[in-house]
Amino acid sequence: MKFAIIFLFLFSPHLHSFDPGLFEADQCTRMYRRLSRNGFYRLSPPLTYVTTGQRSYLQRVFLNNEWFHLFSDNGLEEVLGGLNNVRDYLIFEDRIWLLDEFHLYEFSLEGRRIGKYTYSKRADRREKPRGLFRAGNDLYISSGRLGLIAFNLRTGKFRPIHNLNTEQEDGGKSLAVSVTGDDKKLYILMTGNTENAFNGIVTYDLQKRDMVQTSPYNRRRHGVISPNARIYSQGDSLFINNGGWIHRFEKKELNNRRTPAPKWLSIRTQNDGRQSFLMIRGDFIFDGDQIHGCAMLDQKVIATSRGI
Repeated sequence: MKFAIIFLFLFSPHLHSFDPGLFEADQCTRMYRRLSRNGFYRLSPPLTYVTTGQRSYLQRVFLNNEWFHLFSDNGLEEVLGGLNNVRDYLIFEDRIWLLDEFHLYEFSLEGRRIGKYTYSKRADRREKPRGLFRAGNDLYISSGRLGLIAFNLRTGKFRPIHNLNTEQEDGGKSLAVSVTGDDKKLYILMTGNTENAFNGIVTYDLQKRDMVQTSPYNRRRHGVISPNARIYSQGDSLFINNGGWIHRFEKKELNNRRTPAPKWLSIRTQNDGRQSFLMIRGDFIFDGDQIHGCAMLDQKVIATSRGI
């Protein structure tokens, strides 16, 4: 039997404690491992979560692929073992919830694994869970072609919520890849799984319990959504990490325009006298009016930032 060993340290109660230098040393440098084959490398980008004024980072440990480390801004916090490929996680009250390809795990803050809930026994990659978000007593999961699934924290049961336009009338098929929101609405990021299928953002109203808006990407101007893209809600704005590119939407635009146009926030750098762009790997780290993250530059991992 495998156990989770957890060492708990208190976080600083203020988000302004974020230190880009420590973030680069503790998270970005751990992200990169050069393989024995020349020119090949493997990345383990950090996932992040913020709750009650505390920020944490989750990363796979290369020495043992079943072990993940959970860091805080102040250093190593927890070591979690016996896990598969963790897609997302969150911390709520006195519980840590981790979502991998087949299960939802529940840990106490003291290190005891409380529950392992089987999400799916199927190996269909189009149905694997990809994102996790909490609203009320439900954990909402973006789940590929299954759309939106919920896990009730009181009953410990999964239930389908909505297919989210994953199958269109013209035969197009899409996948739900990431979910965020607030206390009124959820915003689900979709990518096309077939040619010309829907790519964009679906808005789900929690009070109406229905999909209320579909906002497609303009393919010719803004490209398509990556299967590994992530979406974040920050005040009146939505931010998307689309393959490393930063896209920003205003929420009101989703209702006012059929095809809202994202604002592209680029990170420019000079490399050997040439201008190039840095691509953030892993989660965005929001701190005040800045987005921080890890990026690759000449097979080196550095911390970078961009004003929003």
